[in-house]
Amino acid sequence: IPVIFQGDLAGIAACHLKEDDRIHISGQLSADSPQIVMEDRVSTLH
Repeated sequence: IPVIFQGDLAGIAACHLKEDDRIHISGQLSADSPQIVMEDRVSTLH
């Protein structure tokens, strides 16, 4: 499942994760989550 980080968490994730890293995420899914618009963009982690 692709995970999208936003805000400050996106910066923290970019510092600590690299492509194809496996991570564990806990929490719950909600049926009324906000709509995410996917765009054709490629970014690299530095």
